[in-house]
Amino acid sequence: MISDVKEKYQDIIHNSKLLDVSAEKSRNEIRLRWGELVEDRYTAEAKFGESSDFEIAMIVLKGNKSEIVLDFPFCHFYRLTERELSLHLYQVPSVSELGIEYPLYKIVNSLLVEQVVQVAGGVLEKEELEHYQILSTNIVIDVILYKGEEILIHDEGINDGQVG
Repeated sequence: MISDVKEKYQDIIHNSKLLDVSAEKSRNEIRLRWGELVEDRYTAEAKFGESSDFEIAMIVLKGNKSEIVLDFPFCHFYRLTERELSLHLYQVPSVSELGIEYPLYKIVNSLLVEQVVQVAGGVLEKEELEHYQILSTNIVIDVILYKGEEILIHDEGINDGQVG
């Protein structure tokens, strides 16, 4: 199974400029829970666009207990990776057998931030950026924002009509 995934994505793995290749296990990235969300078995949908309004990126997390909408402001970078592939490419935890997990993290000491700064050619500074990661059963979404940007979190409540 693992070899099938690696073979399927071989071109992507070798051609990506923003590939974490987290065999670099000595890296001390720290994953901090962000916000106050319900642990659940979430699937994610992402919508990115250009707008002068606040909402440039919208992530919808659909779970058994809750549906959460995350609205992000202007993103310097975002990356969507199929969850199974992300296990092999990045320092992403595997999904538990039940698939229940916390969905939103802030990544401290992020290699991805360093890579974005490098690709930007001096336009961005590492100290002015923050890395957020959304984990779901189907995809992993990484978002790079300016420090202090506000992420709006809307908990649409429990699927039986109760508001959470």
